[in-house]
Amino acid sequence: MTKKQVYPVAVLSLLCATANVSNADLVAYWSLDEGAGLVAHDMVGGFDGQIIGGAWLTPGKMGAAAFQGSGANEINCGPGPSPTTQDLTLAWWMIDNHPSYGTIMDKSVTGSGYGYNILVRPSNEDSPLRFRIGGWQSYGGWGEECRLPLGAYRDGVWVHIVCTYDSVTDTASIYVNGELPANGPFNPKTGIAGPLGYCEGVNNVETPLFIRGGEENFDGTLDEVAIWDQALTAAEVMAVYTLGVTALEGDPSFPLEIAASGSDLSFAWESQAGMFYTLMSSFDLAADLSTWESVNVPGSVEVDGVFQIASTPPGNMHTIPRPGDATRYYRVQEFPLPPVTVFSDDLESGLGAWTMGSDGIPGSEWALGTPSNVGPLGTNSGVNCFGTVLDGNYGFTAEVWLRSPAIDLTGASAATLSYAEFKDIEISFDSGTVNILDAADDSFITELDSGIEGQSPQWDSASHQLPVEALGKVIKIEFRLFSDDITNLAGWYLDDVVVTTPAP
Repeated sequence: MTKKQVYPVAVLSLLCATANVSNADLVAYWSLDEGAGLVAHDMVGGFDGQIIGGAWLTPGKMGAAAFQGSGANEINCGPGPSPTTQDLTLAWWMIDNHPSYGTIMDKSVTGSGYGYNILVRPSNEDSPLRFRIGGWQSYGGWGEECRLPLGAYRDGVWVHIVCTYDSVTDTASIYVNGELPANGPFNPKTGIAGPLGYCEGVNNVETPLFIRGGEENFDGTLDEVAIWDQALTAAEVMAVYTLGVTALEGDPSFPLEIAASGSDLSFAWESQAGMFYTLMSSFDLAADLSTWESVNVPGSVEVDGVFQIASTPPGNMHTIPRPGDATRYYRVQEFPLPPVTVFSDDLESGLGAWTMGSDGIPGSEWALGTPSNVGPLGTNSGVNCFGTVLDGNYGFTAEVWLRSPAIDLTGASAATLSYAEFKDIEISFDSGTVNILDAADDSFITELDSGIEGQSPQWDSASHQLPVEALGKVIKIEFRLFSDDITNLAGWYLDDVVVTTPAP
């Protein structure tokens, strides 16, 4: 589990825990707090998503990380996360940077009347976000979706969205930051899957769920994605917005115990290795979680204004002075310790122990510096990056390689390689590969990625979970570009190379 939140505890004349109990069952919950790797873990149903492209943003809106990407970057969660009911609630935090037509969630297929899509639309259309129920292009519902009104939220900033569908009333609704922005007959929207409707409902158990992907893509950031098997009420939507995804669970598995002793308050909760905790407080239960205060617990460490509490398994116990407020609420959050950086190079210190060479026709070689004439407009950061010829196209029949300094993974149980890249490589004929080499003699261990080709509109982030063959060794990362004898383009550019291992 990557993050857990307890229920608020109110300090009144007596100490009492508050919890909302809902008829809705949580089907799946992707906190997106991993911060590294290619798996988005489902904390409820085990429907882990496989990540294709994209990058991690740290911290996220609600926890340690969030997932961001553009183009075809997506998370494939498989067909499993489907409610057994005919009802549905979807919730997530997002930053919408998408300029055109896109899909935030897609669980539909052409030719079927079951499923749903969350669509974002450009500013020249009458709605920035639509909740479509039914199959993709398989019914008469185009233009009849549940729709937010123009101006319902602002691009480029965090916003919380909840979409609900109630099969009894045949009604879909979209909430923004806990509120329902009215949009005439389109929000809420009735007459979707009933006798006069145009589809057969939301329960599609055969098609994979794509998060920020599927039929279309999405340029933006997502966090705290969740699915329930009922249509949440307006009060429950507000609770999820203000208190988080787990706010509706009536039997929390991560209880916070609190007791008053004279002028002090004592807190206790179960804890585990590899985690840290924060104790947050507010006098207003409905206040945005970002406004809750971080409590300075004795022994905690302040990081960017937040007091981080070390784990002391099997349980943490702490005491603070009791506040003077008549009412005050507390919550504890659990986060994974950040990964350990075992190698990091922004290339601003020069070539160092990097090496480069060619096994093809002379005339092409990797170089360190600032690109010009072709390729990206600049580096990803600073003034230096690597490129296959920084001021022109790579040559014909090239085979050029770039190798990292030695990276010690002798004690690693897992590791992740991340880097920034810009590509302008001829599709189908030229390509790049990423290999793992033994640092002792530069012998080949395994191929990490291949078929790297195509054009990047801008610098993008790449991330690879290193295979088991690379662990327990001292390795090098090799980037190799191959070209044919017909067309040559700007090539491959790399910056900000990082290798991390999980926290001990």
